[in-house]
Amino acid sequence: MIRKLFASLLLATLVCIPASAMETKCVVTGPAGSYLTDIARVAAGAQNQAEEMEAYLRNSSVDWRTLADQTAYLADQVRTLRSLVSRFEQMEPALTPAQSEQFERLKAGLDTLTVFLNNTNQLIAESQLFPDRNALAANAKAMIVRSQVVRDAARKLRMTESS
Repeated sequence: MIRKLFASLLLATLVCIPASAMETKCVVTGPAGSYLTDIARVAAGAQNQAEEMEAYLRNSSVDWRTLADQTAYLADQVRTLRSLVSRFEQMEPALTPAQSEQFERLKAGLDTLTVFLNNTNQLIAESQLFPDRNALAANAKAMIVRSQVVRDAARKLRMTESS
């Protein structure tokens, strides 16, 4: 009897404690949490679009109108991100210092994503006949990284590991 009880407690300790120690939980809920989920989703879409642009630029026969269309689609995603971030900020959610740091990281990532998007648009507009493919590819790679920063910061803001 005692042996079975001891075995049960040992098993519960081995199985339950490590599982709960690694568990993530939602710390921002309700409408604010929904905005963070949407921000992460749209940022992932922007990252995918930037990856497609970068791959397209490696193609030997690039149609610059297609690239301009891809850039316009990415610009729509960036506008959506800006709107979602603004609405989240207007809700004035109570954030911990660590969450505030993640939110600042998210905003900085979005700001630099916007800069690289504007640079890409400018490169396409200024030299439609012979745009600098290397500069465009570098901007696309930078937009991939910045989109990932925004996505990851939104996820970290919404979720945290329990200790």
